[in-house]
Amino acid sequence: MPAHPFLPRELYGIIGHPLGHTMSPLLHNWGFGLLDIPAVYMAWPLEPGRVGDFITAVRILPIRGASVTIPHKQAVLPLLDGVSARARAVGAVNTLYWRDGRLLGENTDVTGFLAPLRQRASEGWRCARALVLGNGGAARAVLAGLNELGRTGVGVVGEVAVTGRNAEKAAPLAAEFGAGVVDWEARAAWGADLVVNTTPMGMSGERQGDTAFLAQGFPGRTGLAYDLVYNPLRTRFLSEAAKAGWDVQDGLAMFVEQGREQFRLWTGLELPAEGARTLVAVALGLGDVAVGRACGQCALPGLGKG
Repeated sequence: MPAHPFLPRELYGIIGHPLGHTMSPLLHNWGFGLLDIPAVYMAWPLEPGRVGDFITAVRILPIRGASVTIPHKQAVLPLLDGVSARARAVGAVNTLYWRDGRLLGENTDVTGFLAPLRQRASEGWRCARALVLGNGGAARAVLAGLNELGRTGVGVVGEVAVTGRNAEKAAPLAAEFGAGVVDWEARAAWGADLVVNTTPMGMSGERQGDTAFLAQGFPGRTGLAYDLVYNPLRTRFLSEAAKAGWDVQDGLAMFVEQGREQFRLWTGLELPAEGARTLVAVALGLGDVAVGRACGQCALPGLGKG
């Protein structure tokens, strides 16, 4: 028995169904250890229909915050004491936190998505036409983010459109966010200079060799291909874009930045960005491509050698 056993004073966790191999406990528990916070972050698989029971538990137990993933992001909305304007715009909550005795909801997926684009914008990047591939929940966060950079925001992004295999879903989604609709078969010819993949195509597993965008849509112009998938980092979509001379952005930055924003909401403290990215990259076995150096040489507090 250790002389001083670890006794967490606060509980955090993630709810979803199924949860699979979520990286969130790794990220947040590393942060708690790094900053000497007596807390623990757990995975709480939660079946559909039981969100109300969970919110009741949050109000009774010392649960100081939670991450929310599919299929609960919309179901929690009416059960909270308040939600941010951003979460309301997205129509989904991915973060629960307490303020002045009120249980609130936020959507940090938008923060995560925008982080690399804001960095590029600070260096002069602009986008004339942005095309969002897919019409699921991830597309909602992307469209809300593009609006913040675009016509209702700071003017970094111009025209925005949505395309998906199911036109009946794409049209109302586009209308909700003031975007256009591009026929799925015409997506490569639309002339976007920012293409964002929000679909699971290219994700590690059965879909790894798939892509939601045709390779012939890249040559003839330059642009930025942004894939929300982060395992693998270099998907077929990004590989074909890079081969055609486009800039590429993987999804690891989005995952790390949405997690860092959650940590900030819960603790008021900052997780080091490079350390967080390296941590997740090492855990996923992504190697030096993920961090710009050999992860085996990276010493992280609470992690040791990668």
